[in-house]
Amino acid sequence: MAATSGSRACLQRETSLCPGYDTAGGRFRHLMVELHRRPGRRVVALVDEYDKPILDALAEPEAALANRDYLRGLYGMVKDCDAHIRFSFLTGVGRFSKANLNNLTDLTLDPDYSAICGYAEADLDAVFAPELPGLDRTEIRRWYNGCRWLGGEKAYNPYCVLLLFRHRRFAPYWFETGTRHSSSGRWQSGASPRWTWTGCRPRRRCCPPSTWAASPRRRCCSRPAT
Repeated sequence: MAATSGSRACLQRETSLCPGYDTAGGRFRHLMVELHRRPGRRVVALVDEYDKPILDALAEPEAALANRDYLRGLYGMVKDCDAHIRFSFLTGVGRFSKANLNNLTDLTLDPDYSAICGYAEADLDAVFAPELPGLDRTEIRRWYNGCRWLGGEKAYNPYCVLLLFRHRRFAPYWFETGTRHSSSGRWQSGASPRWTWTGCRPRRRCCPPSTWAASPRRRCCSRPAT
């Protein structure tokens, strides 16, 4: 549940973590510095869908550019606070700008991290063994084991697998979180709509992924721990 403005103000008074900052970047930097100083351990920065505010505003170029500039100032703190950060991990659809985050490494198509954003075969057999009785293991693989990032091992879509275990039936659950970006604007201009699925859902697919070959559009960027 999101905190209300009153609860945030109360938390800030109690901890003195983020008082008196007018910009998100300034607050973010202060937060990382203080979290490092107080326990004496460097922080871990985890950001999911870092470019969502830009993608959601693609139909309004001015808003998209404003959101881009805002995020540039915010995420630029990841580089500026390098001494306070032990490890950073960002995910999103678009490629990040090296000009602002040149201390990050793009892991999207790195074979060494090909199964980092999904469940492996061993995960299903070990972690989810109690959920498997009554479900066809071959069908689970045919429906949801379609994600691959150039590596030898395919990854199961985590969201789909969890919903399968909950509902006990096979269905294209990836549609529930697939995002269609700026389709109305493209139709109005006469161009063909572009469909982009975020997360472990390949583009333009609506049937069991037994023959999927395309890599899903998910970027994973990491700054290794030192």
